[in-house]
Amino acid sequence: MANKNPYTPHLIDTSNVELSEELRMLTEELARNVHDIWAAGRMNDGWTYGPERDDTLKHHPCLVDYDGAISKLSMMRSIGKAHTPILLTKKEKECLAEVEHNRWNVEKLLNGWEPAPMNIGKTLFSHDKIVPFTLLNEETKNKDFEQIEVVVNQLNMRGKKYN
Repeated sequence: MANKNPYTPHLIDTSNVELSEELRMLTEELARNVHDIWAAGRMNDGWTYGPERDDTLKHHPCLVDYDGAISKLSMMRSIGKAHTPILLTKKEKECLAEVEHNRWNVEKLLNGWEPAPMNIGKTLFSHDKIVPFTLLNEETKNKDFEQIEVVVNQLNMRGKKYN
């Protein structure tokens, strides 16, 4: 079966990109805000912190303040200095995949996209995957897991460049 998609991704090597301090600070503030928006939404829906995710009890291991949520990132940065590969647990991968999907949702919504059920009322700027992570099918969830793998692989390739 021939690929009907005329789009061919063109990857850019970002291994030598250095961000200014101002841009790093802005990125950090945006990340903090996205985390807080996600956490507030979960808490408004009755979710609380739990060491393991439990959809029935509405417990989630990522419902911690932003500084707690990035403690893993800090650990990854220090590990990178020693050129030790970053290895995530299954729970950490699940948590990061959900955060990635939430980031994608926020990006779409901020750019004027609207949620739309599959094949119903679709417009140029509507998407049926603008939903909570828990409502995604496994194939779609795997796309978020793949994004996490890309980031981890980039961090592992850069090694101690992340100080």
